[in-house]
Amino acid sequence: MSGLFDAMKSVNLDELSGQPLHAVRKIVDKALATAVDDMGVRQFILTNLKLKGKQIIWQCNLDSLQTQFFNHMINFPTPGETTYDGPTLFIGGGRSDFIR
Repeated sequence: MSGLFDAMKSVNLDELSGQPLHAVRKIVDKALATAVDDMGVRQFILTNLKLKGKQIIWQCNLDSLQTQFFNHMINFPTPGETTYDGPTLFIGGGRSDFIR
């Protein structure tokens, strides 16, 4: 997972600003392919590329994600190791299509 964050940070989005977002996503997809084999995962990650004025940005906070991953998330059990049968709360943004 460290390679993913490094690959995301290695892309110079300032150099890509001014290009159409779909073109930038193709370029960034190639850069991420070195760290993420799964095209579906890459496509999901690319949804975090946004236009802010004429600038292209990562909508997610990469520094925080990377820090929290290594401080907390890496310790989560892998699927199959354990299960949780209690209540679950899903929180999603009002404009997000990911939770219905």
